[in-house]
Amino acid sequence: MEVFGFVTGAACVALLVRQNIWNWPLGIANNFAFIVLFYRTGLYADVGLQGFYIAISLYGWWSWLHQRHHGALSVSQMKPRWSRDGAWSPRGGRRRCWTRSRPSAWWRSS
Repeated sequence: MEVFGFVTGAACVALLVRQNIWNWPLGIANNFAFIVLFYRTGLYADVGLQGFYIAISLYGWWSWLHQRHHGALSVSQMKPRWSRDGAWSPRGGRRRCWTRSRPSAWWRSS
């Protein structure tokens, strides 16, 4: 089941890059594969998450088929930038951390 999930996921991404509508049913098949896998291993919250992914994939597939503007699918590319802390960010901005805890220095301890 893991191999099937990997293959359908990789094929879905390849079709999405090519802007092919068949990425949607393949992505849904990928979600079903992971539902089976997660259910067998007892990861029930992940089963629910895959159900959510199926729901939004069905909506995405439907909206791709019924575009309101009836024109060509417009896909734009973003230029990636690096933020000051070295993390990639689409906007180039600094990532924020919403916690009061300090990062541990496990690499310095000996």
